Amino acid sequence: MSCRDILCVFESENGKLTPAFHQALALAISYKAHLTAITVARKVNPPGAGIGGSLVSGAISTANETLREQAEAGANAAREAVRISGIVHEIAVHQGMMADVASWAGERARIADVTVIDRTTGALLIQEALFEQTLFTSGRPAIIASPTRQSENIQRLCVA
Repeated sequence: MSCRDILCVFESENGKLTPAFHQALALAISYKAHLTAITVARKVNPPGAGIGGSLVSGAISTANETLREQAEAGANAAREAVRISGIVHEIAVHQGMMADVASWAGERARIADVTVIDRTTGALLIQEALFEQTLFTSGRPAIIASPTRQSENIQRLCVA
């Protein structure tokens, strides 16, 4: 398998790097590939006008800022991890509604050789939406990162 461009899309919790990022970094180092790591921040939209007014809007705005800050912390941790590896990279944050972020990730995955994503843990989490969009709309290979082990070389593949 030859990889020149590896994409990793992950949601950082409190600035922590996920298994998908560690797997993508290991592959990028092994193949001397370009790594694009995108931390996603869910965005919550306020309900329709008249429901709760400014109190609800203020709380939602604060929640969106917190989610953005967590994603920025994850991006900063990713920058530090990649910096010491010396590989060519791009690290960014993408914020939006869950469906929009997943759709964007599927489109972005079309131009990567492979996309690395985290294993899902529930049907309503952003990882599930990212997984489905990356796998079914990109037409490109996707690796679901193991939460316990990173591999520098892919020896076995399962096609399903």
